[in-house]
Amino acid sequence: MEISSHHLQGRLQDGQLASLYYVAGTDLLLMQESIQTLVTCAQKHGFDEIIQMEVGTKEEWESAFLEAQGSSLFAEKRTFDLSMKTNAIDRSSISTIKSYLSDPNPDIVLLVRGKTFEYRHRSSAWFRLLLEQAVVVICEPLPPAQFSQWIANRAQEKQLSLSRDAVEEIADLTEGNLLAANQEIERLHLTFLDSEEEISSEELNMQNWSSSSPFELIDAACLGQTSRMNKSLMALSRDGTEPLSIIGLIALQLRRMHAVERGERINMSQRRMKPIEVATRRLGLENIKRLMVECTNIDSQRKGVLAGDAWNSVCSLLVGIAGSQDVPTIEPRIRWHTIDYDA
Repeated sequence: MEISSHHLQGRLQDGQLASLYYVAGTDLLLMQESIQTLVTCAQKHGFDEIIQMEVGTKEEWESAFLEAQGSSLFAEKRTFDLSMKTNAIDRSSISTIKSYLSDPNPDIVLLVRGKTFEYRHRSSAWFRLLLEQAVVVICEPLPPAQFSQWIANRAQEKQLSLSRDAVEEIADLTEGNLLAANQEIERLHLTFLDSEEEISSEELNMQNWSSSSPFELIDAACLGQTSRMNKSLMALSRDGTEPLSIIGLIALQLRRMHAVERGERINMSQRRMKPIEVATRRLGLENIKRLMVECTNIDSQRKGVLAGDAWNSVCSLLVGIAGSQDVPTIEPRIRWHTIDYDA
């Protein structure tokens, strides 16, 4: 049986626990919460002891099942939390899993933590076996149309009152990442503990919610606000922010500019679209393409493939986005570097 992580809680309300649950997906927060939901439910049914193991080879699966078929000195019912080492189950392990599921220990619940779920898994023998004899919980990101409502609901659970513009701001800045959005809600919960006031987007800014974040840095560059951009860049550097994380966000923003310049529609709030539109008008398509290539070059530089300081290159890139056409870039210097892949 396959279910979405969003329906897991309702599925468990019937009181019946399956012998094995396989949890996988691309959303880390939903995977964590699904596992915790299953552990909590199992504990309510008397499965008090939790045993954690890693499985990958046939021998490791056999060892886990042998342990599950035995008895414990500490608890009659146990939960086995099995973390897969790879993204799929190899052929040699399928018969072992099938043998256990044909006669599972009723005093054991197996929670198998998969990794990233891929559509091609549906045609594999091991996945079909789990669909037939276990419960498969898929943790996929929310559709963009549901993300804002999820933020509002999660805030309400924490007794936080967020205005509509505050919800949209969090949604825009975290860009569909439930883990990041949840972390911000947790922070706001601690900041506004026991407060009944409604929190607006202005209040978020007053609380320094994003004053030294990569989002603020990139917005400042897009708007041509070089003084604000430099202060933000210095703050991020002092805080130990990795240049690669900034480059990833800059590349994303440049791809949006490229799409806007080509007449494509971007599904974002007007407040978040403003910096993109301002920078797109200023740069034009050819400069946007040039800066996108520069992102790739800085990524190679940070990884040691190209010589130079990545922070200096990030600074030059941001100045280029802010409007200067005279900043040095890595691209003209690439031909002078010999890349030794065997070093």
